[in-house]
Amino acid sequence: MIGYQEKKITVNGAQLAYFHDHENNKTPLLFLHGALADSCMWNRHMIELEDRVSPMALSLRHFGGSAKIGDFGIETHANDVIEVIRKIGCSPVHLVAWSYGADVALLAVLKAPELFRSLFLYELGYPSYLTADELAL
Repeated sequence: MIGYQEKKITVNGAQLAYFHDHENNKTPLLFLHGALADSCMWNRHMIELEDRVSPMALSLRHFGGSAKIGDFGIETHANDVIEVIRKIGCSPVHLVAWSYGADVALLAVLKAPELFRSLFLYELGYPSYLTADELAL
């Protein structure tokens, strides 16, 4: 990723990859990717916004440079996001998330609202919105 070095952080027994300039003391903004991507998808967004915020992009476990261990799912990923924010010590953060990452983001915000300043979700499909009968259609 041009402009940012991939860093690693260990949370909940997994080493996760992320991009962040720790020297930028502006308001933190965290990006979460969708199911067919990783943190690299946010490269251009981070560069475009770095004069206004302190952008970060996290690769969820089982994606990109993050560990391919442990459970896969919204609950696991939400818990990882919460612990990354706590461990980096950058809350409250603005959170931008796309697709599967939006599902993860919504659950993370519901579980630990004090860590978040705002939330922007794009193309989410949070499973609890649909009943089993609706999913069968």
